[in-house]
Amino acid sequence: MIWKPKEGDLLLKVKKSRFDDSYIVYNPTNFEKHTHIQKLEIAYVVKRNVERNLLPKTNSIWLLESHIRVSDDEDYIEMVQSKIDSLRWTL
Repeated sequence: MIWKPKEGDLLLKVKKSRFDDSYIVYNPTNFEKHTHIQKLEIAYVVKRNVERNLLPKTNSIWLLESHIRVSDDEDYIEMVQSKIDSLRWTL
């Protein structure tokens, strides 16, 4: 099944940082919503997860927080935050 964005859906962009070898995932309408990722493949995973409201498979709290940093969907942020909270409980 091919995912197609609906009108009004958040579409993030990915670009190479000018200052280091990282990549920036950002909201083109609000650059305050951005995060730095070291690998291009992971940057695209974050972009895809946030655009489609998919719960990330990772257990990396840092990477989960990156998903929150670029999202503006309160329900999605709450879902990811719940995963972070459950991971912190197990530590």
